[in-house]
Amino acid sequence: WTKIYWNEQTRALTVDGEKITFPYTIQAIGDPDRMESGLRLMGGVLDNLAIYDIRPTVKQVDRLNLTTATIPDAKYLRAKK
Repeated sequence: WTKIYWNEQTRALTVDGEKITFPYTIQAIGDPDRMESGLRLMGGVLDNLAIYDIRPTVKQVDRLNLTTATIPDAKYLRAKK
């Protein structure tokens, strides 16, 4: 899971603890209707961003071309006994 949130202290969108700058695109895989309704909840993500005059465009698409994730650092993993 990726954690995306508005950091009140830095007044910036933060992805997994890293500040990102405008403009940007967030793409997500999942049930489009459920994800969009979650964004539009009263007092939710879109309402909170509107306080800062940030008004994202939400668009549902049938297909996405996403880049692959990097291979995690498995240096400290051990087999389950």
